[in-house]
Amino acid sequence: MPKSTKILSIIVLILAIYAGFALFKGDKTDTLAVEDAQFAIADSGTVTKIILKTNQNPELEFTKPFENWLINNSIQADDEKMFNLIQFVYKARVKRPVYKEKIEMSVNQLKSKGLKVNYMGEKGVLKSFWLGYFGGVEDELVAMMDGFQTPYIVQLPGFSGSLAQLFKPEIEAWKTRLIFSSKISYIENLKVSFNYYPKNSFEIEKMGNKHSVQDLPKADSMRLYSYLQLFEQVAIKEWIANFAKKDSLLNQNPAFEINLTDRNPKKSNNIMIYFDDKQKGNIYGLVGEKQDLCIIKPTIFEYLLQKRSFFEGKK
Repeated sequence: MPKSTKILSIIVLILAIYAGFALFKGDKTDTLAVEDAQFAIADSGTVTKIILKTNQNPELEFTKPFENWLINNSIQADDEKMFNLIQFVYKARVKRPVYKEKIEMSVNQLKSKGLKVNYMGEKGVLKSFWLGYFGGVEDELVAMMDGFQTPYIVQLPGFSGSLAQLFKPEIEAWKTRLIFSSKISYIENLKVSFNYYPKNSFEIEKMGNKHSVQDLPKADSMRLYSYLQLFEQVAIKEWIANFAKKDSLLNQNPAFEINLTDRNPKKSNNIMIYFDDKQKGNIYGLVGEKQDLCIIKPTIFEYLLQKRSFFEGKK
């Protein structure tokens, strides 16, 4: 073999050994990085329970015994919020590590003020990590796997809005915003009261298979049907925890009241509606037996608060 060929063979062999070592070292580093930065799971369908807890708020437990997710086994959760919560553990991606000079501060903030999230399956914990948003520390959502000390900035591809808003520890952020969800055939009684203008109030009753407006025998059947259809899906804007505001409203007379009786008692509900003079544009409501405080969507309730004369039809 010529001398030049031997030299070339030796060079190729050295390069091959170096490349193999580099690959081995790279694989080892990647494995370590994935271990403390793998916030997503392969199959979101394996999630059967989710637990959110902080040092400042009561623990929230989400389970799905049947069709809907429940909060603490009693309150129906908001479908859209739960979808995003499940999507996070399926699609969450690391954007970058927290800047080196902010790591210690981020870890301390997560442990003291952050949100601990546990995604559970039938065999136990699937994923467990800390989440937090701390202005001045990092301006994006910070996440850290439980058992590690390396925080990352995470993102959810396709999600529009603030991820910090997705992970709120208060129960008001998770309750379903639907307050009425009755099929027409299940509505037994519906009473709408205009407390300042009683002549506009009305009551709809179901007699047999037919609905009718009390004391209005010739009500427009098409208008009556279209009106009842609105109650298949009525949602408020948001729930709020403001005890001072709630007490203030309870000392006032509501402008309107809507009481719906469903064949299924769990679907029956009522709302008292108030206008707020101090904050123009906000319409408040107190919902159900517990009189939960909410802000109302004006556009939705414009349709619900029809006057009695609406059902008289054209004259």
